Amino acid sequence: MAGTPTKPKQPDFAFQFGIFTSCVVLWIYLYSQIVDLTTRDPVNASLFYLGFTHYISFLCLLFSFIIVLRHCLKTCDDTG
Repeated sequence: MAGTPTKPKQPDFAFQFGIFTSCVVLWIYLYSQIVDLTTRDPVNASLFYLGFTHYISFLCLLFSFIIVLRHCLKTCDDTG
């Protein structure tokens, strides 16, 4: 059946969960670096860049959490 459209393949849950956990680890690491640098040298110019990447990693964490949550809710809805 060459003419029938197929559903686009959804990304694997393990891949999505891997992105989520990577974002969590990155966010925690950047937080610890910001706290350490703030206590040692509060006027260091790299604090701005660390803060910016910390914010971006939080956005990635938030979006990946939403994707994982929607996937889990959809799986629960399909089975129940």
